Amino acid sequence: MGFVHVLYNDQGNVEPGWPKATVRLEHLEPSNDGPFTKVRWRMLDDLGYELPDGVAGEPRFLVAPAHTIGTSTDLASVPPWLWGVIASFGQHTMAALLHDQLCEDARTAGVRASRDLRREADRLFRVALTDLDVPAPRAWLMWAAVRLFGEADQPGPVATAPASVVLVTTIAMWTAVVMALVGVSDVAVRALVAALGIIVLGALTTAFRGRNDLAAAIVVGSIGGPIVAPALIVSLLSVLVLDGPALLAWGIRKLASKPSRSPVEDPGAPPRMGPMQSA
Repeated sequence: MGFVHVLYNDQGNVEPGWPKATVRLEHLEPSNDGPFTKVRWRMLDDLGYELPDGVAGEPRFLVAPAHTIGTSTDLASVPPWLWGVIASFGQHTMAALLHDQLCEDARTAGVRASRDLRREADRLFRVALTDLDVPAPRAWLMWAAVRLFGEADQPGPVATAPASVVLVTTIAMWTAVVMALVGVSDVAVRALVAALGIIVLGALTTAFRGRNDLAAAIVVGSIGGPIVAPALIVSLLSVLVLDGPALLAWGIRKLASKPSRSPVEDPGAPPRMGPMQSA
């Protein structure tokens, strides 16, 4: 039960093997086509996962196949400026690899099936994190992050509304903290009441739309957001201080590499051919 090796019987069908504690990865050549170096990895072995007893889901045995040539992963898709809060690899690596495959399955399914499969992928991500003994608060926060920021059920602003609720709530709660510290108690109380109102309104709205998963993600994110916000800000500032020159140089190279657009000259009207003259 949990992450296991993948075996193949005589008919070529997959079967769960013995427990798997680590996964073999090949470190690929990093890409420098952006402001941050993009580190990519290739999974060399199939990764199997058996759903724990008491956890709903079919099939009971899931397989993330080894990467073929040309395919790769960034492990947990954490932006480099957030690595001070959570790294792209660690105790959660195998859960992230399984989640990548489940999300890919969702992307290649039909429109209606894709929505359900993506929600299921996020749910099983949280289950797998718990199986890997990731602390419950971290597991729930990571689940809320992929639910809120990976939401693709509806295009346009509706898809980003839950994440926006968490962002506004975080700002309101820290406004309350700052106002309380400087002694402006009435503003602090109003900001806190506003934050709680936003949480309740956002959660109830999504729940009424039949999206209990997003309602739970809003609550978890609104509680965890203010807690991790200081670490996020420190991590971002440290990146700007340490990598600021490199980021500036990348921006200058990007601007300089844009091809100059020369004005298109009007070739004018084609010459008119007169009547042929006899010799």
